[in-house]
This record gives sequence, C-alpha cells and structure tokens, in this order.
Amino acid sequence: MTPMPSERDKTNDSHFTLNVRIPKPSRQWLRISLRSFIALVLLAAVLLSVWGKRVRERMEQAEYFHRVYSVAPLVVVKKTGSVDYGSLIDEIEKLEPQSWGPSRGSIEEFPTNLAIVVTQRDSVHEKIERLLEEKQQRMSK
Repeated sequence: MTPMPSERDKTNDSHFTLNVRIPKPSRQWLRISLRSFIALVLLAAVLLSVWGKRVRERMEQAEYFHRVYSVAPLVVVKKTGSVDYGSLIDEIEKLEPQSWGPSRGSIEEFPTNLAIVVTQRDSVHEKIERLLEEKQQRMSK
C-alpha cells in the first residue's frame, strides 16, 4: 500500500519533524541541609538590614533642608556686642534630641543679622517655628 501524499507534499514545501528529548531537571540543587538553609536566611537578613540602614540614611539626608530664622528678639546681645544664642539653641535641640549631630541636623549662628540657619527635616522645622512663635508671643505680653 502506497501512502497518499499530503497537501504539503503536493506543493513541494519542505517539511520535517525534529524530535528533541529534554531531560527532566534534577532536584539535586534543592537538597540542602537545614544548617545551610538557616545560614542563607541569616546572611540575607544581615545584608537586607545593612542595605536598608544605608538607604534610610540616604533618604533622611535627602529630607534635610536649610531654613533661616530671624531670632533678634529672642537672643541676648551683650555689652561687648557678642550675641548669646546658647539657651535658644539648647531649647531647639531639646525638641528632637536624636535628630541633631553629624550627618543630621545642625544650627549655625549668624550674629551680624541676629539669625540662625537650621538644617533639619520638615517635621522638626515645624516644631521650631511653633517654639519660636510661642517665645515671641510670651515676650510681647
């Protein structure tokens, strides 16, 4: 019996079949000891903790910005012409003590125009504004 040619054979198109055998993946890589698994989890936790801390620090640094506050009525000008910002700066730094220091917030004094420049996050700037407003209101009474 002679096989009938298919439609494809009649149009002279080349047609072939490729049989490929794909081996099943080995599950050998899944077999690790409990000790190795715990070590990998701990290593991942440490790496994420260190990375997360660095990301948080960079984000916090990006949130800091400068603001100038005129504090003329709130500071003491001595007879020698020097300006005493000490008690005012102490009060400001007590608002959020952990937010001041290296790579955090700072306060710079400008005695020529009786002002301070504060580098801090917005939430702390809001507290500083309220503190200064309250102090000025008390002094005006």
